[in-house]
Amino acid sequence: EGSTFSDTFSFAAPPSKDDDSGFSFLTFGDMGVTAAAQVATANMAKDLEGREFVFHNGDISYARGEDDVWDQWFDQVQPLQANSA
Repeated sequence: EGSTFSDTFSFAAPPSKDDDSGFSFLTFGDMGVTAAAQVATANMAKDLEGREFVFHNGDISYARGEDDVWDQWFDQVQPLQANSA
């Protein structure tokens, strides 16, 4: 009771070190759930076309033990993390 699970997603590894064709990626980090962070996330989501990899480099939700803030943050970044090429 009270448990919910997100959809199941998958990922692919980047090209091997022997593949010199390159790849396009998006990186972000150090954001909470402020209005500015939501605008930034929406703008990044518009720029996902052709990205093969999304990298989050840390300082995530600033939830400080508040479960609802974690939920807000994961909902906010799910379009970036779950839908790259």
